[in-house]
Amino acid sequence: MGFTVVGPKTFLASGHPGDASADASPHLGLIRTTDGGRTWTTVSGEGVADFHAIQLAVETLYAYDSQSGQLRRSADGGETWMTGAEEPMNDLAGDRARVFVTTPQGLKVSGNGGMEFEDMANAPLLSHVESPVEDVLIGPGPDGRIHTSRDGGKSWQDGGKLPGPVTAFTAVDVQRLLAATEDGTVMESKDGGKNFAVAFRPANG
Repeated sequence: MGFTVVGPKTFLASGHPGDASADASPHLGLIRTTDGGRTWTTVSGEGVADFHAIQLAVETLYAYDSQSGQLRRSADGGETWMTGAEEPMNDLAGDRARVFVTTPQGLKVSGNGGMEFEDMANAPLLSHVESPVEDVLIGPGPDGRIHTSRDGGKSWQDGGKLPGPVTAFTAVDVQRLLAATEDGTVMESKDGGKNFAVAFRPANG
């Protein structure tokens, strides 16, 4: 499932429907809400696309389609798409000129809208990546350690450590980070990933 906030009460999502009936589409494609999640409408790709990562970078929407294994980009909010490179990515982030993706082999970057990617040799292995402002990259490693670059990936600094692998990660801004762990606990940092506190813990956690 993919999910991202693109404006006040406006979210984009993808995944699988809860209705397992024969009439239900196996893939939602891209769906949108403008009322904070009360109602949803289909934007594109119903029955075909399953976007596991969705990210708006300035005016370009990027998404990873797990069905085709390819990055896609859209200039009209997801109504129409251009197909990019095929990469086994887990997460993505973009800024005005580049798009970054996390892969099992390491962090990669594209300067041509996701058509081609190259390895970022100095980057640590990341499970997720965010770019809250230009040239800033933040993400956890597979062990939960937070890594930050403030020069577009040329150099990296280690931060605090989450209690384990992360299933979802977002940077509200450079200082406020949110991460979900495998047991459903949501951790929050207000100092750029140096320290984390529990923001939510499931009842059975």
